Amino acid sequence: MKLKLHEVVSLHYELNGITKQKADGSKEIISHGLLKQKVNMKTKLYLQRLNNVVAPEFKLYSEAEMELFKKYGEEKDGQITVSKEKWPELQKEKEELLTAEKDIDVVNLWSGEITIDTIGSIETDEIYPVFLKLIDSK
Repeated sequence: MKLKLHEVVSLHYELNGITKQKADGSKEIISHGLLKQKVNMKTKLYLQRLNNVVAPEFKLYSEAEMELFKKYGEEKDGQITVSKEKWPELQKEKEELLTAEKDIDVVNLWSGEITIDTIGSIETDEIYPVFLKLIDSK
């Protein structure tokens, strides 16, 4: 299945969760992620396989995004700042980057064993739209 890079980035966060840093330096959990949910070991194995495919793509995206900030911004005291004038150019290039496609071969990741029925036991308050798209596409 082909996913756009922005979907791969979203899938990374769906699997691993999201935290944000507060002003006082502590971290706030926004989402725990699928890998931290209570699931059987077989499902966890398949989720980890998916994460092993997504993680390198997410790393490449993060590096490319940093290069864009360096290209359009100015570094001062370890911080990169982008001026209002250059912001639209950065956003345009970032949008082009995020629409690139990546082929994720779901069937080979979990041999058709992960279905809507097999993930039905996951109890969560969180929503995982890209992951569900992968499950639903088979």
